[in-house]
Amino acid sequence: MRNMKKKIEPATRVGLILLLTVSLWSMPLAAQPEAAGTTAAATQKAPALEGKERLSYALGMVLGNQLRSQSIEVDQDLYVRGLKDALAGRKTLLTETEAKTSVHVLQSELKRKPAAPPAAAALTDIKISFKLDPQLTRAHYLGDRWISPPTFTSTHKMGSELLIEARAQGLDALGRPVAITPQWIPADPEMVMVSPDRGNEIRIIVKRAGQTRLKVGSMEFTKELRITAMDRDNAMQVQITQ
Repeated sequence: MRNMKKKIEPATRVGLILLLTVSLWSMPLAAQPEAAGTTAAATQKAPALEGKERLSYALGMVLGNQLRSQSIEVDQDLYVRGLKDALAGRKTLLTETEAKTSVHVLQSELKRKPAAPPAAAALTDIKISFKLDPQLTRAHYLGDRWISPPTFTSTHKMGSELLIEARAQGLDALGRPVAITPQWIPADPEMVMVSPDRGNEIRIIVKRAGQTRLKVGSMEFTKELRITAMDRDNAMQVQITQ
């Protein structure tokens, strides 16, 4: 069986970095150029770091990013002093046990800290589903059935409005569901009405034959449905294309 690597929790990872990382905070910052383009030196790139210098800077950068991302405040002067004392083998302000205890306390505090809520997924599509005529599905003991074809077709007897139940589901770029409360805006309210005009499940009411469009929008994303209603043999046939 293949060996599985144990996942390191964020708090433990910070603790390991605090114990193992070498920082360059003790090094003076490079002077900033007076103005862009005023001297030839201002346009030169920073020299490439190699070997020990590269590793030293990388460790300091990783630690700094970790401390900043975890909102951990440190006294840079004392941090550098502790680093130098340990590297030089001098007497330290804390014993080894006291230092480890401080790190363990930090780890415990980070574990108790509530995790940040995941970022909301970006909406990239809205999937529209339509409810099949209950008279057809219940006759075959199918219950309520919802379908989402590219073009949905429904037929109703002439003399009355045609009602279609529809629902909207938001999707992200990977096809995962995104919670939405879309707004439904018909281009021709005299031909098509929507009730309610905002929500996941609504009713589309087609009053007469003709062609129009219905916009479904949420989170700055809009999908347009094309609605075509035709009179055929004392019946009205409606097609909704998404």
